[in-house]
This record gives sequence, structure tokens and C-alpha cells, in this order.
Amino acid sequence: MAVHSFDIFDTVLVRRVAIASDVIRLAGERLAQRQVEPERQAQFLETFLSARELAGVMAQKASGAEDCTIDAIWAELARLMPGHVTAADSAIEIECDAQLVTPNPAIATRIAQLRAQGCRVIFISDIYYRRETLFAWLRSFGLCDDIAEIFASSEIGLLKSTGNLFRHVLAAEGIEARQLHHIGDNVTSDWRVPARLGITAQHYPETRLTGAEAAVLVTPGAGLAASRLAAAMRIARLQDGAPRVGDEVTAFLGPLGVLVAFWTAAYARAAGAKRVYFVARDGYVPWRAASRMPRAMAGLDVRYIRLSRNSLIAALPKLGEFGAVLIRMSWSDLPAGEIVERLGYRWDEIAPGLGAHAAAIAPNAPLADDGAIAALVAAVDQAALSPERRAQMDERRATVVGYLRQEGMLDGTPFVIFDVGWFLNLQAALKSILDAQGTSGFVGGAYFALSLRRVAEAIAGPAWGMFHEQQWCLDRPEHVNFVFDRRILVEHLLGLAPHGSAKGYALDDGKRYVASLGEIAPTRLSVTKDLAGQIAAFAAIADQALHGDEDSSALVAMVDVLLRHYVAEAHRYDLRRLAQLHAETDGRQTEPRAIPEAWRLPTALLQAIPYRLRERVGLGHGPTLWPEMAEARASRPARLLLRTIRGGRRLAGRVVRKLH
Repeated sequence: MAVHSFDIFDTVLVRRVAIASDVIRLAGERLAQRQVEPERQAQFLETFLSARELAGVMAQKASGAEDCTIDAIWAELARLMPGHVTAADSAIEIECDAQLVTPNPAIATRIAQLRAQGCRVIFISDIYYRRETLFAWLRSFGLCDDIAEIFASSEIGLLKSTGNLFRHVLAAEGIEARQLHHIGDNVTSDWRVPARLGITAQHYPETRLTGAEAAVLVTPGAGLAASRLAAAMRIARLQDGAPRVGDEVTAFLGPLGVLVAFWTAAYARAAGAKRVYFVARDGYVPWRAASRMPRAMAGLDVRYIRLSRNSLIAALPKLGEFGAVLIRMSWSDLPAGEIVERLGYRWDEIAPGLGAHAAAIAPNAPLADDGAIAALVAAVDQAALSPERRAQMDERRATVVGYLRQEGMLDGTPFVIFDVGWFLNLQAALKSILDAQGTSGFVGGAYFALSLRRVAEAIAGPAWGMFHEQQWCLDRPEHVNFVFDRRILVEHLLGLAPHGSAKGYALDDGKRYVASLGEIAPTRLSVTKDLAGQIAAFAAIADQALHGDEDSSALVAMVDVLLRHYVAEAHRYDLRRLAQLHAETDGRQTEPRAIPEAWRLPTALLQAIPYRLRERVGLGHGPTLWPEMAEARASRPARLLLRTIRGGRRLAGRVVRKLH
């Protein structure tokens, strides 16, 4: 009869930290907090980690066997650190590990299937824990009912890596090597060694960290927070029983949403807020994460509100200074007539108020300068409206205010909003409306990134970003200011909401205000719903792994590492859903351009034409939304052509510089 054996750690069980040594670090932190003043805890921890490593080596040598128990290790450790550690403190390390271990769903399913078929299942592990400890953990997850099924190197004194533990198991089970089927993650002790003994061995590499997980793990300054997040990514990746390298959710969108939600919660608490609104479609992914993280968001009322800049503008009491800033930053290239239309007015209603600028401002041409912008804003604020039109505008303002009141923004509760960024236009419009009501609890805005050219705090109110553009960002190498160089891509990846942008608000049959939302393509609706569900599932896993007290700078560092890795390496992952989505402009899919678009020969050939000429005649610039992905997915001829053109430009540039 065949016997099926499983390695335990990183096969049957995985931890909520990415590497096993972090268990020892956690134990050291608890010891440091117990007996050392805060300013000396870091020094104590490093001393402890060194002593714990040495104690393991010494205990194994003293045992006279191939392995030893955790009790022997901590007895040596107590001798190395007298007055600080006792042998009984081994319970701290065991307790730390017990809080971290969780079953690998894929292997748990396989074990259940084998038992249902009447097969004998055993567990073989090179580990210093006693088998009573291992049995307690496996039994708590429904994986083992008999301690006799566990073979631990610590008590037997033999290792898998030497082959001797496998020989012991064969004798104890009374079977031949060919009757044992073993599976484990270690390529040597779980595959090569048993295979040399004639055992049917299977290497199980799925619990190894992927590129994204490994990148997060080594985030500078993030410490255990990075280890916990990388482990959550791994656990989520294993959930469906079909392990793979990673997809859009486990490799990027899930951890990104979680990190942003954690950071926003920290900002909200520091600002004295009791409520967080994730605003607009750009806040949908972080909101889905936050909604499934009760531990991380403890004490905060987390809500999602359907706002957009366009839905709020018509409710502004006056455009004033903000209106001029908005037009200058966001609409300066639009014809004046379209600007007026976006503001909710008709040209004939504002034309009389243009005064001396009337001759210079045409509805079919952009505004020429700041004077023209100021004149247009003043004309809008003084628009001569008919009673009917005035009533329409008042009603529109009333629906916006009614919606904000219904969603709790006017009940006095201190709150912050989260948005991706970049210029604070939405926040400035919202603050203007709330201030006019006089009962707002608004205390600030949390943002993924804030541009140097954003609306001033005097107009928009307090705001803080995970990333702040600085003056030196404007004239330095592209890769240094990565987040801002990939601004549009970030908006697309974080703005994966299963609905269009808010256009306005109206009362439904139940007398509740509902947002009128722009239409989106059926494919986008289906894909974003699927992604949102998986992001929420990832967040539930991460909420168990992360503690909620992570340093904000560590959270930002992990986001930066994660974004850089994913943007550059996403072609190595499963992008079957993102590949179905297309780029949008103002919530509309106006161009059939896929987000992960590839260079093709015709578009690559266009790069030989100078940029300004392409711009003048409207030839386009190729797939610029995600440059790294475009080149990775390009056909070989297109990639070769691009490199040739770029090389030619560099050569021409060197020649010109020498001539000058």
C-alpha cells in the first residue's frame, strides 16, 4: 500500500511572514519589550538574533545527533544571555510561530482527497519543534488526527537532508522506498535526496516568493511590515488551489489597495478624523480593500462616495479664484465654449458679462491668457439667467448638497477624503460647497500623489500625499520621479470601478439621492467587478497579516517598490483581465487603445518622424500609457525598429554636440 508523505513548513503550512527567521525576530522583539528600555531595544534585538543563531549551532553539536530540540537551543541561549533569557522562554518563540502558521489551501485539499481515497498520509519535517507542537497545529486545521503520523527530526535526531530520516520512516512504516510518495518545497531534502533513495518525490516550488513578493520583502526600511505583506501576497496566490506566478490582484492591485488603505487610515487618525470617504472612481480599489479590513480600519467609519469634479462644479456658490485655477490647470487647451458648457452654462448667458474682453474671447477658441480666464470666470459668476434657468441651477445645487448631506458630510463628524490626486480640484470644489453650508466636518484630504502645481491650501484645505512632487522633479532623469512619470497609468490601475463617473444627482422613488453615472463598456463592467471581488478577498487575508500600526514611511516605500516592479515586470504575470480593458479619457473609452498595449511596426515607424511634426499633423505617438509593457509585448521586428531609431537619434545627438 502506498504512503503519502508531506513536508510541513512551506508545503502543508505557510506563515504570515515571508521568511522563517522573522519568527525568531518577533520572539526577540517581545523579549526586548519585556526587559529593556525603548532606546536600547534595537541593540538588544540584534544581540539576541546573533545569540539565537549561535545557540542553534551549539545545541545541535552538543546533541551528538543530526538535529536537536528547541528546548536544547533555548537552554544554550539562556547560557549565552544570562539574566535576559531563560530556557522556558522557548515558549515565546513557539507562541509567535503559532500565531503565524496557516494551512496552504492547495495542499490541504490534496491531503483531504488522499484521505477520502483511503490512503495513509504522514508528515516528515526537518524542524526543531517537538512533534506534540506540530500535531497541535496540524490538528487545529483539520489536517492530522494521529500524532503517530508525524516524524520530526528534532526528536528522532535524523534529518531528511542526509536521507536518514527517510530511512527511519521507511522502517517505521514497514514499506519499501517505491511505496512512499513524498512532496515538499526544498529542492534538496524533499526531492533530490528521497529520489536517490528510490522514493517517488515531487518538488513543490509554489510557496517560493514570486518576483513581486521578493521585491516587496526587501523594501528598504520596511522591516517586518514588508515580510508580512509579501507573505499575504503568497497566501492569497495559493488560495484557489491552482498556484501560479501571480496575477493582477495578488501581484499588484490587492497589495496596492491594502497599502493605500492603511496609509489613509494612519493619516485620518493623525488628523483627528472619525470617518474616511474614498472618493470618485479613483478611490474604488482602496475602498474595496478598506471595507474588508476591520482590524486595520478600527475606529474609523469607512465609506465610498460617488463624486467627481464635474458633478460638483455646478453646485459651487461662486467659481471665484478656484475657477481660474481650475481652467488654467485643467482646461486651458479647451475652447472657451466647451469650458462654459462644462461649468453648466450656455454661451449666451455669460457673453454679456465679458465686457471689454468680449471681442478677444471666442467660443470656438482657447482662452488666450490669465486676463481672459479671469474675465470668463467673472462672467460666469455674474451670468444673467432667466428665472427658469435660475431655478434649474438652484435645483442642481440642491441635489448636490442633498446628496452630500445624505452621505453624512454635513453631520459634523470629522472626516477626510481619499483621492488619487493630483491637483486638488475636486477637493477645492467640495470644500467650497461644504463651507457654504457651514456644518462640515472636513479636516483634510489624503492622496496617492500631489502635484507641485496643485491648488493652494488656502483654497482647497489641508492635504497630504503618499508622494509629493518637488521642484527638482521637473528637471531630472525620468526614472527618479517614477510615480509622476506614470501618473495616467496609476489613475487607470487604481480607478478600476465597475461604474462610470458621477454626472449629477437626483431623488429616486425612495426619496434617496442617487448618482447619475456615466456608462462603461460591458466588458469593463464585468472585469472590474471580478477584480473588485478578488481585491476584497486579498484585503481580508492582509488584515490578518498586517498589524495596522505600520510606520507610514514604510507603507510609502512598499508602494514605491511595488509600483516600480509591477510596471516594469508585469509582462511576466497573468494579465488576462487587464488586457481586456481600454484607456479612458474623462470616463469615456474614446480610443480603442488597450491599457497593456504593444508596439507594432506602423506605430514604431512613426517614431522616426520628429516629435513636433507628429504633434502638428496629429500622427500620434504610439502606446505611451505603459511604455515598459508596450515594448515587452512588441513583436521582434517592431522592437528592433524602435531600438534602431533610438540608436540613430542618440548618434545624431552626439554628432550635433561635437559640431557645436
